[in-house]
Order: sequence, then structure tokens, then C-alpha cells
Amino acid sequence: MINIFELADTFLSFDIMTHKKLQKLCYYAYSWYMVLNGRENRLINNRFEAWQHGPVCRELYDKYRYYGKRPICSNEGIPFKVKEDYKLFEFLREVYEIYGGYDEDELEKLTHEEYPWLNARGDLPESARCSHTISDDDIYEYYCNIED
Repeated sequence: MINIFELADTFLSFDIMTHKKLQKLCYYAYSWYMVLNGRENRLINNRFEAWQHGPVCRELYDKYRYYGKRPICSNEGIPFKVKEDYKLFEFLREVYEIYGGYDEDELEKLTHEEYPWLNARGDLPESARCSHTISDDDIYEYYCNIED
């Protein structure tokens, strides 16, 4: 298991991106890791909340919120734990290859169409503030069913 900041630093080593895009990439890595490695095997020990603009990890938000809509340029490089685990590095690179071509708004739109985010928000309007945690069960079930 790595932490949310090691996950984010890995994606930031691939490209410069906005905070919103970084959040979505981390969410998709979290989700697909669980599907591919089993429900009980989580990539990070953080949770994602169903915020207005899609899934957000609060700890990651707190670290990068001052960037606003400006791109994050990090020189941290690939974290040691990720470099040491070739399988994990390749998995994260694959997540980036799949989702990295989308811009932040396209990723937001994609998450807004998916059951885990929708279910966590319930009947709230899309523009309403929300901090409900997105259920790991919902994530696992949803992405397992679209894997085919």
C-alpha cells in the first residue's frame, strides 16, 4: 500500500496537470486497483468523497487546493515505493494511458455518469456541496461489472 501523496506524485511525474484532473486519476487508480486485486486490497488508505466536481480525496485537496485551476508542476519524481514495485508502476502508467488523455472537465463528466459518485450523492442536485464518502462496495461492484 502506498499513500495518496505517493500516488499523486507518480501521476505528476508523468505530466503537469490541474488539481481536478489529479483527483480523478487517483480515484480511477484506487478503483481499478481494487477490482484487479480484490476488494480487501486497497491501493491507498484514503477515501474519496462525492464532491460537486466529482470524487475528491480530502487530504489531497488540502495539499493542492492553493493551486486552484492552475496546473501543478511537481519535481518530486516517482516515489521510491512505486519505483521499487514494477507491477504497481506499470499499473499506474496504464491508468494514466487510459485516463490521462482526458482533460479535467471530461473526467468530471465521466465520474458524474458513474454509479458510485451518483449513489453517494443521493438526491442532491449536481451543483450542491457534498462530502459523503463514496462506498468501496459501490466502487468494486460498479467497476467489476464494466470490466467485461
